[in-house]
Amino acid sequence: MACDTRVVAGVRPALAAVALSITLVASAHGGSAPSAAGLRTLLAGAHVPLSRGATQTVASFPAAWAAFQRFARLDNDPSDDVRYEFGVFESKFWGTSFEVALTRGHAGKQVHLVVHFPVAAYVAITRNLRATPCLPGAGCAFRCFFVGDDALVSHPCRVTSGGYRVGDMTLSGRRITPWAAAVESSPVFRGLLTRHVRPDGYEVWEG
Repeated sequence: MACDTRVVAGVRPALAAVALSITLVASAHGGSAPSAAGLRTLLAGAHVPLSRGATQTVASFPAAWAAFQRFARLDNDPSDDVRYEFGVFESKFWGTSFEVALTRGHAGKQVHLVVHFPVAAYVAITRNLRATPCLPGAGCAFRCFFVGDDALVSHPCRVTSGGYRVGDMTLSGRRITPWAAAVESSPVFRGLLTRHVRPDGYEVWEG
């Protein structure tokens, strides 16, 4: 999710069996061209500690989310896109980590905000996350990859109380406001806020 050197913990990268993505195309509004430096400035203004090893608070995640939404509205290019993803991944610095990634695409480059949480939070929040395939033409917004034999086949689906374990999910649309609403209504994002999960740290990078 965060970069091509990362792998899903315990799962082949191609399956991304514990990742869930929400991708929406969004228009931006006003401001200067988005960059990693610009996002860091907004995060610093929101009192989100970006230094590695910095002590985090529960309040830093909602503050980072608000700052990213402001960042997503910078400049005015309807071809820009924004993306929300999460999963358990491994990296050199963070080890095995539950990552929530927010990405802004602009003018051929992407700026990433990756929030690291304890893996135990992912297990607790997603234990009962399921989805079921939709019939063709049903107008379902989600596209899913399910854990199992059909993990490489993408299906339109909807989140339900029963069904298949979700390996990967994508929700496509336009404009920042409906994208933000979709993110906030997702079970994992909602779970992080309602359970008051404290982040382990943040990273911002551009690529």
